[in-house]
Amino acid sequence: MFLSSATVLRGRSLLLLGLAAPLLLSGCLPSTGIEGQLHPDKSGPAAEAQTLSTAPQEPSFSPEEQAAYEKQVIEPALATINGRITSYGQKLADWQKIGNSQDTLRLSSNEIEQIITCRNTVADLQEAYKGLQEKLLQEKSMEASRALLFKSLQEFKGKDIAYLEGACPQLFEKLSTPSSQNITPNTQQEETASQLPAAYDTSKTVSNNAGQDDSGSRYKHGLALLQAGQKEEAKRLLSNLLAEVRQQENQQMEIKILAMLADLDFALRDFSAARVKYEELRRIDSSSDRYSRQLAALATSVTRRDELEAYADLLLGCLSYNPERDGFTIVQQATEFIRLHQDSLLLKDAERLSQQVGKKAEQWFEDLLDEADRLQEQGKQKEALERLEQVPLDILPLDKQDTIRQKKAELTSATETAQSFAPDHVAQNASPAPLPEPGDALQELWDKGILLLQQGKYDESVSLFSKLSGTSFAVKAESKIEEAEQLAAEDLRKKAAELFQQADTTADPSAKKALLRSSKALLEDILRKYPRSRMEDKVRRNLNSVDKELAGTGKG
Repeated sequence: MFLSSATVLRGRSLLLLGLAAPLLLSGCLPSTGIEGQLHPDKSGPAAEAQTLSTAPQEPSFSPEEQAAYEKQVIEPALATINGRITSYGQKLADWQKIGNSQDTLRLSSNEIEQIITCRNTVADLQEAYKGLQEKLLQEKSMEASRALLFKSLQEFKGKDIAYLEGACPQLFEKLSTPSSQNITPNTQQEETASQLPAAYDTSKTVSNNAGQDDSGSRYKHGLALLQAGQKEEAKRLLSNLLAEVRQQENQQMEIKILAMLADLDFALRDFSAARVKYEELRRIDSSSDRYSRQLAALATSVTRRDELEAYADLLLGCLSYNPERDGFTIVQQATEFIRLHQDSLLLKDAERLSQQVGKKAEQWFEDLLDEADRLQEQGKQKEALERLEQVPLDILPLDKQDTIRQKKAELTSATETAQSFAPDHVAQNASPAPLPEPGDALQELWDKGILLLQQGKYDESVSLFSKLSGTSFAVKAESKIEEAEQLAAEDLRKKAAELFQQADTTADPSAKKALLRSSKALLEDILRKYPRSRMEDKVRRNLNSVDKELAGTGKG
């Protein structure tokens, strides 16, 4: 159960402190100390707004201070964000429990609508924090990360407090009271824990797994530094982390970090340092033969220097791969290495790198087109066009350059068409008809359709809503049919993607072919069953990928 109004206010202050603490440590916000920031006489919305509206001061850090900034600001900020993601994940699960109890709770149609709205709000908040986490990991400079954190204080403060002070927590408390023993304790504990100021020593206040979680977070930060091109900073962070996990006797993480450092030494052409680390890896991890291949190749550093340097360049490109910057250029680099060095001891590793980066590049390109499609569906043709304009064509293969050009032409045409409609035309279609009074047969049919939709029984809900055609519910029912088909199509597309991924990791050709055919059948079902889902372009691209894989497995 969510917290009482008094506890919500306390949670609000803790929440703001948790987000503000990392910036306070770095001097990014003007402060006379935490006590001055949160003194009771200076609290309240006006004081908070005044605090958050003050522009951050530009830092002037030495290398040592920059290292401290990463340790004391970036990593705690990521820990705080992780806490919010976890918190909203728990809330999402709690709302789902409420939704699954609708039969016993005897909810009205209005309450069902409110549950759907609250659940979607929580899901949006969780996704927003995930987006912030991803952006923070990808920022290339300290100044950029500071600016992002400062801006986030303002944006996420409003989002969090709007939820905490809105109607959803009170509705949840009301609906969960009969089963509060099952729902309330975990939710309340999670809410409290997630609001602790993460800039302090959380290892003493969170859980026994905090050290492991912190290691994982810092490892990801090291990878993000690599992706941003900050190779030496990444190497320093990972080296420090390796020393710490060795003290904790966390061998699994030790092997993971040591392998990354060995590859990084190889990529930076420090072959002697790489050799030492691969030797150690071969001693402590007998599960992989890769280390032996690397050592055998490094032993030829005199006779095959050009080959080793070409592989080092490829490895560096893969370790620092950023799809927005590199696109398919690293894939081409891997293809060229494989073509020129067929007898290389590193051929197997180059092929593995080619596959890994190729998958990332393909996924990035598909996500790019999906993002453009989503913006177009929302009527944001201009934003979709601007997004595609951000991608340099020279990082794409010729066929994908053509795809981008065609999409741009389509968006340009759609933008011109949209501008020909008068604003009042849009406004007329934007206002849904009000819900009629409950009690009649149509209302009952509508309520059942809403319930089925929330339970994920999309086809059944479409069938019920279709019966409302020609009634006073017709406009609203049509909207729900489109929503149900969209959700059903997304569900099938997700299952098709899972089958496609299983096929990709299956060595047995017969099993691979069967999985691909099952994936294809689900995608074809979307086109056949859900014409109003507006996913035809995405699904046809997926079908094209499946057909290419099927062609590679042979005929029959």
